[in-house]
Amino acid sequence: MTTSSHDISTKKAHIAEIKARLSEYLSAERGGESIAVLHHDTPIAQLIPVRERSALRVRKPARGAPPPDRLPVPKRAKLHVIGGRGSTADFDPKEAPSV
Repeated sequence: MTTSSHDISTKKAHIAEIKARLSEYLSAERGGESIAVLHHDTPIAQLIPVRERSALRVRKPARGAPPPDRLPVPKRAKLHVIGGRGSTADFDPKEAPSV
C-alpha cells in the first residue's frame, strides 16, 4: 500500500511483511520512500531515509544568554534513605561505608 503527500511517498506495511521482504523495503527507502510500519492496521513506527546533511545543528546562543562556561551550577540535592536504621535519614556521602 502506498500513499503520497507533496513530494514524499509513503508505503504502509505490516511487521510480518517487512520482516519477510526487508531487503525490498530498504531498497525502496534508499530510493527516497518512507515506510509506515503497521501493527494490526495501526501505525507504530516510520522508517525514513537518512538525510545527507547532519541533523544536528549548532547555533549561536540567544542574545543575552550567559556563555556556556558561566551557567549556574544547580544546588546539590539531598537524598533520603528509607529503611536501614528504622527511619528516614539524610544521606551524607562522607558517612557512607567504603566499598
